[in-house]
Parts: sequence; C-alpha cells; structure tokens
Amino acid sequence: PGFMDSETGSYNNAAHRENIRAALREKHIHLVIFVDRLDSKRVDAADRAVMQHITDVFGADVWNHALLALTHAHLLSPDDLPYASYVAGRVGEIRSAIESVVSAAPGSFALPYTLIENSRHCPINDQSEGVLPDNSTWLPNTWAFLLNAAKERVGFTYSP
Repeated sequence: PGFMDSETGSYNNAAHRENIRAALREKHIHLVIFVDRLDSKRVDAADRAVMQHITDVFGADVWNHALLALTHAHLLSPDDLPYASYVAGRVGEIRSAIESVVSAAPGSFALPYTLIENSRHCPINDQSEGVLPDNSTWLPNTWAFLLNAAKERVGFTYSP
C-alpha cells in the first residue's frame, strides 16, 4: 500500500501511518524507492503531499536513502527534447520538489534514479528485454542499479 489512494485521491489515514511505523520500528532500512511517472507534466499538489507524508513519517533524512524509479520510460518527450534531457529534467523537477518540501538547499539530495517500463508498447530486443529510447534495457539496468545501491549504502534504523 502506498501513501495515497490513487482511485480516490485521498491520503491514507493516521492508522495506516501508525501501521507503517509499527511494522518498520527499529528495522534497518537500506533503500526507500520513490516511484513516479517520467511522463508527468509537472510535480503537482498530490506529489508534494506524498513527499510531505513520507517526510512526516520517516523524517527528512529519509531522502538521503531514497532512490527514484520513473515509470513509463519508453515514452519520448512531448516537447521533442533529447531523451537524456527529458529524463534529467524530470529528475530535477522531482529533486527540487523534495528539497522544497523539506526546506533543504538545492543539491541536498542525490536522488539516484532508474527507468522502468513494462508496457506492451515498449520495443524489445532479441532477448525479449524492454529497450528504452536511449537503447538501454530497463530490467537488467534496474536490477544492477538496485543491487549496487543496496551494497553501497549504509542505510538507517527507523526509530520514530
């Protein structure tokens, strides 16, 4: 379960928040993955509310342990930007929004990212792997990204 019900647009209640806190209390957490769409036009109020909710539950330091996963990664920029610029722009928007939510200075959080796509519209290669517009294969890259991040990061113990 996430922090917001996508069907109703409502945020999960205090009981849900407490269930998360109780389940994770004193657990060692290596990574927190924040998932959003690459093709969203902007960071909207719902995105900011979820960012704030995550910050309220885990504290601002959670963003030092966060990774970004961008879905719908087979889609090209609606503004005809080069793919790398399109991705970098979206990552920058999300990073800036998080920094704004937690009142952090620009560049405070690295927020490494990976691109995800499992749509039937995504081209595939001879090994049946989804190929993104930059010719990368998203699934092997995402696994490598997550494994490296888990090995490299110290993590934190959640103590609300």
